[in-house]
Amino acid sequence: MDDESDDGSDSDLSESESVVPRRDHETRHSHRSRNLVYASRQAYKKRLREATSEKDMWRVVHDMMYARRTFNAMPVVRLFESFQKRMNPSPSGHPSFNMDVLLCHQMTSDTIPERTVDQTADTVFSSPFTVDEIAAAKAHL
Repeated sequence: MDDESDDGSDSDLSESESVVPRRDHETRHSHRSRNLVYASRQAYKKRLREATSEKDMWRVVHDMMYARRTFNAMPVVRLFESFQKRMNPSPSGHPSFNMDVLLCHQMTSDTIPERTVDQTADTVFSSPFTVDEIAAAKAHL
């Protein structure tokens, strides 16, 4: 079989020369689990090189074509820790948080009445809408 690889090595090496596989996939810091994909490809290449018959070769090809990818890139424990930190605020609070300002805002918002009385001369704010006014607003939009 012809050894084609994407690691930049020459494919016309003689049988006596040994090809040293790349090991930089162990130190790569790429996203989306590319180092896992690279390691999987290297394993398939090794299996293809070691195939002793056509049947073994086609079995490897079938495994490559119909392989199911596992999505265990991040363990559940790490997800739990990450979400727990993000969803539960720290008890100390943010350093720039001012409790006095919060209490002042709460007292100010408590002075706003829940229901106000329209004291305009024409009761503009408390008159009900008419169908014509709603149609005019729809036409305007």
